[in-house]
Amino acid sequence: MLTRWRLVMAATLALCSSSLFADAARADGSGVTVAIPGYGGPVQDFPHAAYRPDPSLEYKEVFTLIHGSTRPGDANPYLPAVARAVNLFSAAGVPLSHLHFVVVIAGDATPIVLDNAHHREKLGVDNPNLALIAALRKAGVDVVVCDQAVAEHKYEFGWVDKSVTQAFSAMTTVIGLQQQGYALIAL
Repeated sequence: MLTRWRLVMAATLALCSSSLFADAARADGSGVTVAIPGYGGPVQDFPHAAYRPDPSLEYKEVFTLIHGSTRPGDANPYLPAVARAVNLFSAAGVPLSHLHFVVVIAGDATPIVLDNAHHREKLGVDNPNLALIAALRKAGVDVVVCDQAVAEHKYEFGWVDKSVTQAFSAMTTVIGLQQQGYALIAL
């Protein structure tokens, strides 16, 4: 059941981040990217909508990102969903200080955390994910990599970009955050 929920959430976030939605939002001129400009697609505010985020509440989310891009030169297709979540909450009036978001990177997504020099050395191209990681950090999102995955990929720990937090493992980090009340979103 939980696996099915994860698939539905991942598909929903991917669809909402798709270029089709972004083009529709731009078509009427009301699309606005509020917190992380240029990432996650523009969002619109619908004051009449039900289930709006409450700006007075604190939101704790942990996103797991384990899927990589199909080509080393392509930005990770799932990372913009985190920016989209920040933009959606922000568009609804939730201050960034009320968003406690962590994205935990592991598995096939691990190369996205390499600094540019080592990404180029290992994969032959500049790291197209570093600008988005910097924008997420600026918005208060903690971008974390699983050190177990870094070791499994045979990367040196010093190759991880300095803006990324290194964690003992993705599994223990996610479990620990869930015990602290973080909701899990699997991408």
